[in-house]
Amino acid sequence: MEELSRSGNHSIEECSLNTEVVIFPWDRNFETGIEIVDEQHKELVGLLNKLVSHLAFQSDGPTIEAIFSQLKDYVEFHFSTEEQVWSEHFEGGTWQKWHVHAHADFVNEVIRLKEEGENSGKPYDEVLAEIVRFLTHWLSHHILESDKRMAKVVLALPTGISLSRAKEMANEEMSGATRVLIDTIMGMYDKLANSTVQMSREIYKRQQAEKDLEISMQRAEQANQAKSIFLANMSHELRTPLNVILGFSEMMGRDPKASPDQLKKLAMINSSGEHLQRMINEVLDLSKIEAGQMALEMESFNLVAMLEEIGHIFAARAASVDLVFGLDIAPDLANYIESDALKLRQILFNLLDNAIKFTRKGGITLRARSMPVAGDNGSAVIQLEVEDTGPGIPAEQLERVFSPFVQVGGSPNTNKGTGLGLTITRSFLMLMGGDVRVESRPGEGALFKIEFPAGLAREEDVRRVFIHQQAVIGLEPGQPAWRILVVEDNLESRVLLVSMLSDVGFDVREAENGESAVEQFREWQPDLVWMDMHMPVMDGVEATRHIRDLPGGKNARVLAITASVFEDQRVRIMEAGCDGVVYKPFKAHEIFDAMAEHLDVRYIHASDEQAESDGSGYTVSPAELETLPATVRQALADSIVNLSVEKVNTAIEQVHSLDPGLAGRLQSLADNLQYSEILKLLNRAD
Repeated sequence: MEELSRSGNHSIEECSLNTEVVIFPWDRNFETGIEIVDEQHKELVGLLNKLVSHLAFQSDGPTIEAIFSQLKDYVEFHFSTEEQVWSEHFEGGTWQKWHVHAHADFVNEVIRLKEEGENSGKPYDEVLAEIVRFLTHWLSHHILESDKRMAKVVLALPTGISLSRAKEMANEEMSGATRVLIDTIMGMYDKLANSTVQMSREIYKRQQAEKDLEISMQRAEQANQAKSIFLANMSHELRTPLNVILGFSEMMGRDPKASPDQLKKLAMINSSGEHLQRMINEVLDLSKIEAGQMALEMESFNLVAMLEEIGHIFAARAASVDLVFGLDIAPDLANYIESDALKLRQILFNLLDNAIKFTRKGGITLRARSMPVAGDNGSAVIQLEVEDTGPGIPAEQLERVFSPFVQVGGSPNTNKGTGLGLTITRSFLMLMGGDVRVESRPGEGALFKIEFPAGLAREEDVRRVFIHQQAVIGLEPGQPAWRILVVEDNLESRVLLVSMLSDVGFDVREAENGESAVEQFREWQPDLVWMDMHMPVMDGVEATRHIRDLPGGKNARVLAITASVFEDQRVRIMEAGCDGVVYKPFKAHEIFDAMAEHLDVRYIHASDEQAESDGSGYTVSPAELETLPATVRQALADSIVNLSVEKVNTAIEQVHSLDPGLAGRLQSLADNLQYSEILKLLNRAD
């Protein structure tokens, strides 16, 4: 047993508890009628209750030692007071001698129990029960049996009777009904003491459990914070150089002087970089989910158009591996909905990608329907299914398919990626208020069913975003000389963005930290600032706040560039006064589109003249593609559905040998990620 006491010099005033155990409540039955004795009895009872409270709640050793010490001192003081009172009336008789021995036995027993608790190794509860049992039994017996009997004698003597007669009368009064009362009270206190101590121990254990839980939660929170800091730093350290790799490879790929061999190697660099980016994003998505930092980005969009676009991509991809793809859209499917379009798109890509990866023959079907919500005309439940004719999933593995870093079934060739796709899919759906479940039997394929609520939207609610399909090559004449300040501490990233903007005609200056940015803004008054957030000396958040306080600062546009993907960082960035955020690694069109949104800037795009001359909305017409050999068209389609940038560029090189102008326009579409547009044109050309 843990020591009940150690050396220490504590006063009782220091020994306070939030909860005091009252095992010995004072009662009028304990009053002797002698005022000084009764006052000291009350004080003694209070000390005993305090001692038991601290024992029950396992106070520290010095505290309990202080209470034991004061109890012993007070008992000795009280006993000397009592003995002085009794000696004046009992003349050293048997009753007084017995009383003195009882006092000595009490002190010795308390010391014995205390030392035994420290040295015996008994369980704490057992030692506590022994101490409480002795204290309650001795005190109630001593007061009721001894002190009260002697007090009756003392109070009777002033009437003129003899000492012997007073003793006889006291014995008579303490027998019979009084004796029964004494025995009843003593039994009651024994039971009360035991139950009170037991209850106190349970309360203490519960309080300790709550305290331990609170400590565990604090540690978990600290671990989460440390993890978030680590991931934020990791995101910055990985995505910043990746931004440089992808950015320069994209710029060099547009160089008309680049040879086919150089374009092929640049395509390999870009493809590998994008694969690494996808893996980083999946790990970061999972980390954001675990940290509770994943948020919905609600918008109104055309659900049917999204499903048809995804259907085009995966129909061609399925055909490239001799599979049949079916898109079954119910006639009453809600056309326009309000939900998180980006997350829904990623969910469907994850499920369809897995279906094609694991299916060797047969096909894949994507079904969609919606159900009305009773009593709510503004909402619907969207139900989507992805079914394949693959090998199926064994029953014992069904529960594991949504676990992180788990890949079930398939051959070694299918076990590519992080194993996080289905984990993220379920987490996204739960965030959207829905869920996903799977039904499968070995040899009978798999059926994934997803369901989530969505608000109903109108066509006019859908935000139309026109993104030029051609690369930006200059600025239209007749515009102001746009001043752009690039603030970035990483030299390579700064050179990339400065080159990208300078090449098309912007007047660009650069700063390597927030402090320098504030000074240059004060001197130069730029129209727009590209502000990196993670910098030494002064970070982007603080620099943005300073710029907003400068003359002209409230009218300028400040766009943040960050490698952090956590929502709390985005909120912090926007609260600092930024007008928008672009995440590393970025594409050229993201930079130019953001600037077009916040400035009244107009661009010259590659092949704009041809787009105007043919009158269509496309830079490439189906008729042009029809002139290509079927094998070349099929190679281009296969490369797109397999999401291989390298193969797309290789296929366009084949087109280049036949029609350089057409190849250049196809390359512009590919550079701006308009792969679904190329597929539509190819389908129309067949």
